[in-house]
Amino acid sequence: FSPDSSILACTDQTLSSGMGKISFWETQTRRFQPPITNAWYMGPMSFSADGRLFGYGMVGYRFERVGVVLDFAARSALLVR
Repeated sequence: FSPDSSILACTDQTLSSGMGKISFWETQTRRFQPPITNAWYMGPMSFSADGRLFGYGMVGYRFERVGVVLDFAARSALLVR
């Protein structure tokens, strides 16, 4: 959940999702927000305390590990390592 509980984030690691997908639901309106998708498996995720940033981990086919931090509102990557 986002810090104010207005957004629920969850991962979908099925073949039908393309292996990696983080879905977002607005808890008050029950509407979907655009998901984050990737061919890599997506793992741990968290919002920053103020809800502005969203971070998540990914693992590739050869077990490469990457961490991503996004500006959540803009959905733009601020850091990829």
